[in-house]
Amino acid sequence: MRMRLISAGLILGVFFCALHASDMVPYRKSRYINDYAGVINDKNARDIMLLLKKFEQKTGIESSILTIGRAADYSAGKEGIDMLASQALAEWRLDDSGILLVVAVSDRRLKIELGRSVHETGWDKSREIIDNTIIPYFKSGDYSTGIYEGAKAMTGAFKPSGKTNKPAFLIYFLMGGALLLFAAAGISFAVSRAKKPKQNFTAQPGAGRKGYGGGAVGSW
Repeated sequence: MRMRLISAGLILGVFFCALHASDMVPYRKSRYINDYAGVINDKNARDIMLLLKKFEQKTGIESSILTIGRAADYSAGKEGIDMLASQALAEWRLDDSGILLVVAVSDRRLKIELGRSVHETGWDKSREIIDNTIIPYFKSGDYSTGIYEGAKAMTGAFKPSGKTNKPAFLIYFLMGGALLLFAAAGISFAVSRAKKPKQNFTAQPGAGRKGYGGGAVGSW
């Protein structure tokens, strides 16, 4: 009986170890901060949560912070923090209109991953925030302040690419002009095509675009 209990315990232990090792990305236990590395102090955590909550209410962009020890502890991180950040963005359902800041403390690497509706207005700003705002604090070992200042910079720099404050009549005017141009171009193309002899073309496979909005990776 005792041997059976020991065997059952070993089997369960192996099962749970395998289950943990097979995790694609870290579990999202909190909406705004998931500090698995334990580097954000209580004051900065409260301030970050308030920042990100107000930012989401104002812009509709959901942002989250993730800190871990090593990216390779998760199956998506076997190829590095870039893949882990992309997979986490999708798994946490931030890939449409969200921002994810991932910090792998033991790897000394971080990434700002941007959702589809954010990257057009934020791609070029990610590198600046990482290099000029976050990394200087990380180099001095102050991860908590670096993450807070990074979150503050993100809320000031990013906005949805689809958001516009232009008057509605101007939008309709531009759309009407565009439709007229497309119609004129279509007629011109049809006329020119009718004058040319038909040719046979072989379709070439297009290069698919993988990933999400992109962002920037940094190290310290």
